[in-house]
Amino acid sequence: MIISPKNEYLKEVRKLHMAKYRKESGRFTVSGFKCVHEALLYGNVESVIYTADMREFAEREADSQSIRKIEVSPQVMETLDEARSPQGIIAVASLKELEIPGDSVLLIALDDISDPVNLGAIIRTADAVGADGVLLSRNTSDPTSPRAVRSSMGSIFHIPVIRTDDLREELISLHGSGFSVTGTSLEGSEEITVPEKTVLVIGNEAHGMSDEMLSVCDTKVRIPMYGKAESLNASVAAGILMYMIKGFINGR
Repeated sequence: MIISPKNEYLKEVRKLHMAKYRKESGRFTVSGFKCVHEALLYGNVESVIYTADMREFAEREADSQSIRKIEVSPQVMETLDEARSPQGIIAVASLKELEIPGDSVLLIALDDISDPVNLGAIIRTADAVGADGVLLSRNTSDPTSPRAVRSSMGSIFHIPVIRTDDLREELISLHGSGFSVTGTSLEGSEEITVPEKTVLVIGNEAHGMSDEMLSVCDTKVRIPMYGKAESLNASVAAGILMYMIKGFINGR
C-alpha cells in the first residue's frame, strides 16, 4: 500500500487533473467503479488505483488484463480523486480511436458547450439515444476532464467524440454528404420534422447557437415552455431534442 502522496507515479497521475497534461499524454483519470468498469471494458487502461475497501472489485475487474494495480491509503486517494463523494477507485485511461460509422443517421454537434458536467451529460444521452457520434467545436469543454468523464458515466468510451478545428466547415461537409442540419433557436418551430440523416446542433449555455452556425442550419427548432421558466439547462434541452428527433426518425 502506498501511503505517501510523494510517490513519483502518483505525482504524474495528479498532473492529469490539468488539461495541459491530458492533452500532452492522451491520458486522463476515471473516477468511481461504474466509470472504471466501462473504461476496462471499452477503453485503454494503464492502471487502476484503489483503497482497501475496493481491493476485491479492482482485482476482479483488472486481473484479466495486464494492468498495473496500485493500492493506496484513503488519504492518498483524496489527493487523486476530485469527486465530491469519492468511491475509492480511479483508473488512468485513454480513449480507443472510434470513427463515426459510414451509415450514420444521427450526429450531435456542440457549439462551445462550456460546462464539463453538461458536456458529459450530453455524451451520456447521445449514447443512450443511439446517436452515431458527437462533434465538438474548438472551444467546447474538454470531454476528458474529471467532471465530464464522471458526468458521462462511462459513455465517453462508447461513442465517438471528435473535436473539430472548424465546426461550421464540418457541418457544411456533412450537409454535402446528405445530412440535414438542425439547430436550436427561439425563432424555431416547435414541430420536429427532419430527414433520416440529421445533425443536431446544441449551442452555448449562455449565448445559444452562434450566428455562423445558425446560417448553415436547414431547420431551426425550439422546445415549448408551458410554465414560467424561459429556458432549459443545455443538457436537458439536448436530451429532449435528441429523443424527439430519434422518435421522428424511428416513426417513419
